[in-house]
Amino acid sequence: MAGWMRQCGDLPIDLADASLLWVTQEQGLRRIATLNRRDFGIVRFPGGECLENLLDA
Repeated sequence: MAGWMRQCGDLPIDLADASLLWVTQEQGLRRIATLNRRDFGIVRFPGGECLENLLDA
């Protein structure tokens, strides 16, 4: 999780955000429901994939 927090240096990624990113990466998930559209809309995984926010659908 510390890696996510360092990787997103310009974003205010806190422990809760980093935990969510870690779980999605470990479980291979790419769909989440979050009100934090700004931060999670920018995040990219190593393969260039981004998260799909179910609240935007």
